[in-house]
Amino acid sequence: MGIIEIIFWVFVVAASLQVLIYSIVFGSLAFASKRKAKVAKEPVSVVIAARNEEKNLLENLPLILEQNHPDFEIIVVDDCSSDDTQDVLRAFSMKYDNFKVTTLKETVNFYGGKKFAITLGIKAAANDLIVFTDADCKPSSKEWLSALSNGFNEGKEIVLGYGGYEKKAGLLNTLIRFDAIYIAIKYLSFAKLGVPYMGVGRNMAYRKDLFFKNRGFASHQHIKSGDDDLFVNETGNSSNTEVVIGSLANTISKPKESFNDWFDQKRRHMTTGNQYKAVHLLLLAILTGSVVVFHAAFLALIIAGFQWHIVLGIFSARMLIQLLIFQQSEKKMGERGIWYCAPVFEILLILIYPLITLSNIVIKPGKWKTI
Repeated sequence: MGIIEIIFWVFVVAASLQVLIYSIVFGSLAFASKRKAKVAKEPVSVVIAARNEEKNLLENLPLILEQNHPDFEIIVVDDCSSDDTQDVLRAFSMKYDNFKVTTLKETVNFYGGKKFAITLGIKAAANDLIVFTDADCKPSSKEWLSALSNGFNEGKEIVLGYGGYEKKAGLLNTLIRFDAIYIAIKYLSFAKLGVPYMGVGRNMAYRKDLFFKNRGFASHQHIKSGDDDLFVNETGNSSNTEVVIGSLANTISKPKESFNDWFDQKRRHMTTGNQYKAVHLLLLAILTGSVVVFHAAFLALIIAGFQWHIVLGIFSARMLIQLLIFQQSEKKMGERGIWYCAPVFEILLILIYPLITLSNIVIKPGKWKTI
């Protein structure tokens, strides 16, 4: 058997693996049955850590304060802001009885970081059910809190939601939105199958009791990021994690407007992946590796002109399945207009992500910002 024949069979294996992943794993999200709505009664505490976010707080806090939930409070931790964040928060606290503010001051010898700010917010919370979002996020509806808290069925301690980005004109915006959807499809699908490996701090919730039983972020306190994904990776399991998605349960964030800003944001996001459990790293390696091998082998076979009609047929079949899953997942998550970009943007991200990883090796990301 020659090298081209070996590449062909590698291509077949990679394509078959991709079809299985899309059909079984991602299909668990794309074709999930709609959740039955119930009346949310449990009191909720919303925790937001903010650093120099006066404009975003002015825009987004009213949308959270106007939620149709019977009993909730909002706690904003002002994490050493140097703008007018404190004045904005003071004005809200004078107007709303269910609004709390915790203020941190940076000193020459101490800066706690985002995890410290979130920990203080959790400690200040009056309720066991804690919902997390960021200052630059807005809920997609007035039912956001109720929809997310409805995920806390018997025995559930973690609820994962979808945090999308505003739709704007331009190729970069489409790429950012596609990247967010693709990431969400992966972690939400695995969570639905009982393998939760991450969540996003823009839209997730867990019980206060779980946080303290786990000793908070103690095991990864030395890592600047990971207040969301590393905590879920450490505490989530097949019985305690629920997924809630849909147009009522989402949050929407402001996307970056330049490639460099988005690249830096992705650098911060990707500093924690190597801390995941070994089984999760293996699953993600198989997923990513099969995609890379699939496209690389396809390119090699086309250049070599090897049985191109069969190769194109296999390639097209896998792509059609991918488009179907993306279309259905997008619909489930209340998104639109992204699914048809999947084949192109998947390849583009294959090229971009190694550059982000290399950048993190050469230059360490700095202090956190709300992202």
